[in-house]
Amino acid sequence: MAGRCSAADTVEAVEQAARSAELATLAGDASTAVRALTRLAHLQSLRGDPAARATVAKAIEIVERHPQAESWELERHQAVIELGDDDLQRAERRLLSLLRKVEETAAVEDTVAIMVTLAEVQSRAGQCRRAVDTAQRAMTLFSEAGISCPPALFAAALAEANGGSVEAATEHAERGARESAADGDQLYLMRNLAVLGQIQLTTGDAAAAVETLCRVSEIGRRMDIRDPAVVRWHADLAEALVATGALEDARELIELTSRQALDFGRHGVLANLERSAALLAVATGLPNDGVARLRAVADGQAGLDRARTLVALAGVERRCRRRAAARAALSEAYDICVAISATPWADRVREELDRTGAQSRADHAVALTVAEQRVAELVRAGSTNREVAAVLFISVKTVEATLSRIYRKVGVRSRTELVRAMDVPVPEARRPEPEPLRSQAV
Repeated sequence: MAGRCSAADTVEAVEQAARSAELATLAGDASTAVRALTRLAHLQSLRGDPAARATVAKAIEIVERHPQAESWELERHQAVIELGDDDLQRAERRLLSLLRKVEETAAVEDTVAIMVTLAEVQSRAGQCRRAVDTAQRAMTLFSEAGISCPPALFAAALAEANGGSVEAATEHAERGARESAADGDQLYLMRNLAVLGQIQLTTGDAAAAVETLCRVSEIGRRMDIRDPAVVRWHADLAEALVATGALEDARELIELTSRQALDFGRHGVLANLERSAALLAVATGLPNDGVARLRAVADGQAGLDRARTLVALAGVERRCRRRAAARAALSEAYDICVAISATPWADRVREELDRTGAQSRADHAVALTVAEQRVAELVRAGSTNREVAAVLFISVKTVEATLSRIYRKVGVRSRTELVRAMDVPVPEARRPEPEPLRSQAV
């Protein structure tokens, strides 16, 4: 697998895949040729080789001439390309159609691979509830099969970080990193660590985020991954470097990655780097410049990306003692997070709003998050903490911490009181109809 390769190994693997495709084509073995070309395109994509698209086109031509050579791997790789291009609507449609075709007949590993990519698309698009559901299905499949699956753990970590439980996301990312390292899968080691670093940054531990994301950077360097959309960690590391005072390191990273993003046309990556650059401007004594740049970035974003930028803007406005502007930015960010079911983010923004004494435009009643609702329903059904942990793939300790939050929110002190309270309707976060998919390069 490419995920197990160093830079030198990747070059050799590219040569081998190209040779395999050539030999299979000469032998008239269309199916093997398509598989080899798909692998070659994947390896080329990791290195940012523009030939990857031509390789995919060649594989598609073979399938058109020989329909029996149709490959789910080729279809999924086309969705990966669309994901990198931020064409998320097309990627989701392709993956859902592919999943319907293969779910009943494909091996578990194949089905999970499609679900992992689908969950990533949905997370990036701000379809937080859908992403959690898709990742949960992937987790269930590989758990039932009794196999190690770092990609499914990555998908679950990303989905939970945006739309479920931060505690569960942390567990999944840490476990995914451990299992990736044990399997020698460097690509998913990078991806799991990138999610963990983002969690550390957004929960206030910038120093830990720097350590984790510098490790991601080093793995990417060894693998010679040049396209910044393959694993999106750069803006988070830049922001963490700013937060810890490593301003020159942040500036160097932003400038280098911005050039790469421009070369590859990665506009979502560029926008998040610009958010980091605005925070760098603030840290170097230019708060008004930073505010102007953050507002400009937010104007071009939607969903969770926009919410993150608004939270950053609110922090700068607060430091400049413009409290009304800070409250307005937080209120809009909260409304966005509620609308897309980004419950961990909504909780954090609501805490900020509460500290300012403000109310958001959205319903600000006490509500259980999606993760808390799942735990509460299982407890209501009579499950023990250990049984809840097994069903949700989290630790007993996380279940206990979640129950403590539920008790506090609902105003009860025991499981019995919680079950009684749940017979009375509890306000839930607003659940609007899903919006069309848009890029959320988180």
